[in-house]
Amino acid sequence: MEQSRTGLFDHKSKDGSSPWDRIKRYTKIRGGAAENLQAGRQDPKGVVMQLAIDANVASRGHRKAILNPRLKQIGSFTAPHPNYGQSTVLDYMG
Repeated sequence: MEQSRTGLFDHKSKDGSSPWDRIKRYTKIRGGAAENLQAGRQDPKGVVMQLAIDANVASRGHRKAILNPRLKQIGSFTAPHPNYGQSTVLDYMG
């Protein structure tokens, strides 16, 4: 995971690619896609709870991705992060 190596914490990669660009490297996007990033939580339940509560995001984008009935598949990756201890990426697809 790039974020683990670079300390970056952003949906856009250092090479300028978006979550959709990265998902398309491995599969076709069908039914929409979304990405959530979370940092600092060590436990999977805590990661999902923090994203679902979405307290510090006015758009509630994390919550919308988790609860979107069109997004039926999920891929996740958790790794050490140099600034936050640990970070998790959740990619959703329809």
